[in-house]
Amino acid sequence: MENVKTEILKKIRPSKEEVEKVKRFVSDLQAVAKTVSGLDAVIVGSLGKMTWIAGDHDIDLFLMLDQTVPREELERLGLEYGKRIVEELGGKSKIKYAEHPYVHAVIRGFDVDIVPCYRISSGEKIKSAVDRSPLHLRYVIDYMKPQMTDEIRLLKQFCKGIGIYGSDAKHLGFSGYICELLVLNYGSFDKVIEAAVNWHAPFMINVERHLGVSASKFRDQPLIIIDPVDPDRNAAAVVSGDNFIKFINACKQFLKKPSAKFFFAAQKKSLDAKQLSALKSRGTQFIALQFKRPDIIDDVLYPQLRAAVERLVSLINHEEFKALRSFEFADSDPILVFEM
Repeated sequence: MENVKTEILKKIRPSKEEVEKVKRFVSDLQAVAKTVSGLDAVIVGSLGKMTWIAGDHDIDLFLMLDQTVPREELERLGLEYGKRIVEELGGKSKIKYAEHPYVHAVIRGFDVDIVPCYRISSGEKIKSAVDRSPLHLRYVIDYMKPQMTDEIRLLKQFCKGIGIYGSDAKHLGFSGYICELLVLNYGSFDKVIEAAVNWHAPFMINVERHLGVSASKFRDQPLIIIDPVDPDRNAAAVVSGDNFIKFINACKQFLKKPSAKFFFAAQKKSLDAKQLSALKSRGTQFIALQFKRPDIIDDVLYPQLRAAVERLVSLINHEEFKALRSFEFADSDPILVFEM
């Protein structure tokens, strides 16, 4: 396993030159943000924690406002300051929408999201969906040992390679924060893999040993990682049952025969003759509904698609037909597929 890890780290660990380039840009970005807004400007996510993978330079800049600021004002100031910061640095910006609007920009070749949030303390109730992010940054930095940086990179790349990385609505997988908490809890990439082969849903990890927390509180969630900064939150709530099982199975296979192939996604291939024959032998028919993609982000689109699929399956069954399987795709125009 050590040889495989060494091989992978040569590919995913940022070079000294890359680290210095990112640090210089981040320093300029924060300085301009402070001058323009007068607010504390924090780099969150993997860039802030120095756990990013080589070539992955998405930067999340959070502008921290006092809780006395009304929500409408937070959104207005976030957009105003965001646009001015981008202009000062000579970049190009556009407005994107999640729970509230924010500024996305490309500056000197870096993708930058400038997001307003409220300043809260650990355990304090959030006022917007992103308020915990600075607390997550502080927690990981405080407890991460220097040697854990590469261990976290390995786990992130492993999750990418097996196709379960990303906590967005499209992927329903493991976030960078989940990978960081797993390494903090178990100590290394190896120990995470060794522990995961024995996971059974629902599996709970309570990193901070918060008292009075029970898995029964988080119904229908296969992996429960109690957020160290908020004991009422499951940091892994988004992880789907399919991705939970995929991770466990991949860990079992990797331990049997460690290989670099687990870290890099295999190219998608068409079904071969044997697979097509097996599919035809089922005696089923596929129905696909395709329609024009609406102008909304994936985090809004995918929940709507899944709700539509669920509703259509319910209607199909009500009419005394049987949908054996159903799923959705939306890499371009959305397609809803039903195996009947």
